[in-house]
Amino acid sequence: MTTTQLHLCGRCVIDPPPFDSCNVIFNYEAPISRLIAQFKYKANFAYGKVLTTLLVEKFIAHYETQIKVNNLPGLPQQLIPVPLHRRRLRERGFNQAGEIARLLSKETTVQVNKNLIFRIKDTSAQSQLGASKRTKNLKYAFKLNEVALEAQVKHIAIVDDVVTTMATVSAITRLLKSAGIERVDIWAIARATLHT
Repeated sequence: MTTTQLHLCGRCVIDPPPFDSCNVIFNYEAPISRLIAQFKYKANFAYGKVLTTLLVEKFIAHYETQIKVNNLPGLPQQLIPVPLHRRRLRERGFNQAGEIARLLSKETTVQVNKNLIFRIKDTSAQSQLGASKRTKNLKYAFKLNEVALEAQVKHIAIVDDVVTTMATVSAITRLLKSAGIERVDIWAIARATLHT
């Protein structure tokens, strides 16, 4: 198992990401990529559960370290799964990020808020696009539901299955921070490398 945290590359030093940390447990390559595909597209929930169990271990250890070593806040107050557009949700029958967040919540007692961020634009699949097109594809794709925003919540973790260019999680983070959320961490099963 590989454990990685986003480290700042030259591009990120010049143009820092809006989120505070990005944590993944695997590189998106075989056999992990096959397990994720089976979970995501074939509804093989057993694979999703195994992968999420490994994520839970990293999640808990990370925040214990943050408290002890770096004197940073503990667990996030809420988990936000990256939302699917309602059409894709109907087709797939479930949101894989929502399932990961649900299992993560069950093991950590961090509340899932599925009503805070909505995908209002039916975008093309990000996996089919290059880096610049991914960002453009997501313009105005998400909306914040201010009614579901609790005043005391200042630390949120966004949950997804795979991150690549960070365009999706960055778009959501900007919405959250514009609404007053102070810290946003990203948690995903795997990090993929975009081949252009």
